[in-house]
Amino acid sequence: MDITAVNQIAEVHDIILSLEEHNIHGGLGSAVAEVLAENSYRGHFKRIGISDSTGKHIGTADYLREKHGLTPETIYNQILKIMKIT
Repeated sequence: MDITAVNQIAEVHDIILSLEEHNIHGGLGSAVAEVLAENSYRGHFKRIGISDSTGKHIGTADYLREKHGLTPETIYNQILKIMKIT
């Protein structure tokens, strides 16, 4: 991961989001969170991905995205909600 890039982004943005088709724990979002925390980022950071609380599903990629809330529409709505919080 490019730590310098994460820090440069953090210097100019008040909101940072990570998005991954993976469990949010131990993935890209966790790595970004570590960098932000170590550098005292004061903005808002949110991981978007699959949570541990989601049940097990089997199916196509599109089916799994829908089940885990990772369709373009659900991601868009999550971002809008985050923007309203800050």
